[in-house]
Amino acid sequence: MSIYIQKQGGQETEARDARPEFLRPHEVAQKLGVSRNLVLRHLRSKRLPGFKLGKAWLVRASELDKYLSLKETLFAEQE
Repeated sequence: MSIYIQKQGGQETEARDARPEFLRPHEVAQKLGVSRNLVLRHLRSKRLPGFKLGKAWLVRASELDKYLSLKETLFAEQE
């Protein structure tokens, strides 16, 4: 996602968000505090939203956030 900022003189410049749009399995694992292999198993079994681009798995950051909030809601309802 890009954000355009208007500078003095009417010139637009592009500023990128600090947060990446896509995460690789090792980044997801780091964020969740689990192993990369566990993330890969969940991606292959479709328990975690993601897709393959060539040989590489990618997870959209926004989809991971939705997945985590759904999991938190389910666990809260079980208590």
